Amino acid sequence: MMTKLFRTFLFSFLIFATLYANNTPSQTLNIGILSFRLNSENQHVWQPLVDQIHASNPQLNINLISGSLDDIDTLIAQNKLDFVIVHPAAFVKLEHKYGISNIASIVRQSKVSGEHLSMYGGVIVTLASRHDIQTLADVRGKRIATTHKEGFAAMLMQQETLFEAGIDIRNECKMLYTGQPSDTPIKALINGEADIAFVRSGYLEEMIEKGEIKREDFSVINPRKEKSFPYLLSTSLYPEWAVASTSRPSSETIKAFTIALFQIHTDASKDFHEFGIPLSNQAARELMQKFHIYPFNNPPTFKEIIKENSLFLIIFLAFLALGSALFTLYYLLSSRR
Repeated sequence: MMTKLFRTFLFSFLIFATLYANNTPSQTLNIGILSFRLNSENQHVWQPLVDQIHASNPQLNINLISGSLDDIDTLIAQNKLDFVIVHPAAFVKLEHKYGISNIASIVRQSKVSGEHLSMYGGVIVTLASRHDIQTLADVRGKRIATTHKEGFAAMLMQQETLFEAGIDIRNECKMLYTGQPSDTPIKALINGEADIAFVRSGYLEEMIEKGEIKREDFSVINPRKEKSFPYLLSTSLYPEWAVASTSRPSSETIKAFTIALFQIHTDASKDFHEFGIPLSNQAARELMQKFHIYPFNNPPTFKEIIKENSLFLIIFLAFLALGSALFTLYYLLSSRR
C-alpha cells in the first residue's frame, strides 16, 4: 500500500516538476563520476547518462568528469561540480567534508539473471589450484592483493568478513595494494604475487565474459548465496552507489536533475540501468567507524580500546585475582608460622 502511495506521489511530483523544469533556461551541469578505469573508458561507459538526461530534459546539458576520489574532492572544493556519483564510503567522506546530499541510488541490471540490483558486495578469491586455501581460516598469514587500503567493495567488506571470523588482516596478513584499475589484484594473484585477491561482486563475471580469465581457474572463499543476487559473493550486501548534489546547484536545478534521473531506463551502460530513491549509507558509515577510516580516523577512545580488548582484559583480571588470592593465602600461612 505504501509503495503504491509513494509511486502515485512521485509520479505527480514528476509531472509538476517536469513542467516547471521545461520552462527554465538551458544550463550545463558538471557531474563528477568516481572512476576505477581509464577516464576515457569511464566517459564512454557513462555517455548514455548524458544522452538519457538530455532526452528527458533538453534544458539540461551534462558535462561528465571522470576521476579519482582525490580529483572529485578537489573539484568540489573549487565549487566546480554540481553532482557526484560515488560509492558509499566515498559518499560518507564527501558528506562529512562538504555536506553533499544523497538524491538517488544506482540500480544495475544483472546480465546473468536480468534482476534489478540495488545492492552489491565483495568477493574473496584465490586460484583453484591452491588447495591449502579453502576457508576463511586459511587466509590468516597469506598475501592479499587489493586495489587500495580504504576501498569499500575491494577492502572494507572483505576486511569485515574476515574480522568476524577472527582474522585481523592488517596485522595477520601481508597486504599488497596494487592501485587501479580493478583487474590488478587478479593479475597479482595469477602472477604469484599474492595468495588472495579482493574484488567487488560482478567483476569476476565481467572478466570471464571478456575472455580475460576462466571461471574454473578460480575458487571463491566463503561463498554466499543471497536471494535474487546472481553474482559470486563472499561478504554481506551493501547499498549501491549514490548520486549526490553539492552545494553549487539551486534547489530548482536539483529537482530538475532528479526528475530526469528517475525517468532513465537503459541497457546501454553496464554501470547503471536506472536510478531509484536514495538508500541509507549507515552500514558503510559503521564499517568506516569500526576500522577508523576517514573521517573516523581519530585515535580510538578508551571505551573502544576496552571493547576491542575485552577478552584479554578478562583473562588478565582473572589471573590478577588468582595471583592476589594465592599471595594472600601465602602471606597468612607465613604469618602463622
